[in-house]
Amino acid sequence: MSYKPHLPELVSDLKSNPSLIHDAEFLDLKHVLETAFASTFPPKSNTTANNEEDVEDNVDIKIEDRDIVGPEVEPVDPPLLSVKEGEELSETDMNSMMEAKSNASQAFSNGDFASALEEYTKALRLQPTSALTFSKRAECFVKLKRNKAAKQDCEQALKINPDSAKAMKVLGTAQRYLGEYEEACKNLGQGLAIDFDEESAKVEKEAEKFFHEIRVAKSKEKAKREQEEKKKMEERRKEAEEAMKNANMGGGNGGTPGGNPGGFPGAFPPGMEGLMNDPEVMEAMMNPKVMSVLQQAQSNPGALIAAMSDPEVGPLLQKIVGKMGGSMGGGGGGGGKDCGEDENDDNGGEFQEEEEERERAAKIGKYEIREFAFLGRS
Repeated sequence: MSYKPHLPELVSDLKSNPSLIHDAEFLDLKHVLETAFASTFPPKSNTTANNEEDVEDNVDIKIEDRDIVGPEVEPVDPPLLSVKEGEELSETDMNSMMEAKSNASQAFSNGDFASALEEYTKALRLQPTSALTFSKRAECFVKLKRNKAAKQDCEQALKINPDSAKAMKVLGTAQRYLGEYEEACKNLGQGLAIDFDEESAKVEKEAEKFFHEIRVAKSKEKAKREQEEKKKMEERRKEAEEAMKNANMGGGNGGTPGGNPGGFPGAFPPGMEGLMNDPEVMEAMMNPKVMSVLQQAQSNPGALIAAMSDPEVGPLLQKIVGKMGGSMGGGGGGGGKDCGEDENDDNGGEFQEEEEERERAAKIGKYEIREFAFLGRS
């Protein structure tokens, strides 16, 4: 059998939407390309990522469903155009249409689905306004494992009659064999609620089974990823915390009376105790550029100031500065008025207070740069 006539259409579809390679109908093709030619493919795109369930859809879950139909050999014909509104068939065309439908029904009953398809096509060419005829031709497509064509006919049938139970059930069946389990469950459920039959109910149960397996697998994969991310964050927090402790105990910045050689009483400098437990700070420190700046700040504090103008790194550094500054406001040495100082002192009191405020700000600036150096050692 020659596949050449259908390759241009396949190549064109994949070029316009590369994520199609992840669809169920291309699983066999994708597997061959990966195993025989070491091909790699871009991740499946997700244009409807508006909630948590959409994020789960990014996980590529493979289940074993041997009834999935691969790429279709036959091309999908374009939809037939409807007859003009108000146009009526001649008596000859009407008789030909009725005869084609009768022949199609007989052929389908005998299991000759190709002949039935041909006869239903004849009938639709004469009068493409029957939702039931489109649905029956779609059923022939399903039997011939041409589920894309079946979907197209069912969609056309539902445009003509949105309440067609036959179209809903055949559409759901085609979707089940294309691996579109969620949509299959929806359409089969709606169709069966209107017109129940055992065969469609069986297909619905199969679709529900596979859909459930995928949801469970995605939930497990999501939980696994979240656990791995949590573990990474915890490891990063411990590394940074240990580096800060080592930097604090290692000296080099002078001592504080009654404190550790590093210049701060206790294990961490004031305002730093909670930083390693702050998820926003930890997220910022996961950025390699942030860590690079912090490491440079150990020997060159000016690198930190220069990095503040970086559109990517600056906001992250400012976030950390803000969190540090919020905890440091009350710890400065000096700068406030003595208890006995007269608030109305006119002998340069206001000027002195402004000078002291500037000195306090300068001390805080140096303090923050030094604490970034501690972070950078992680």
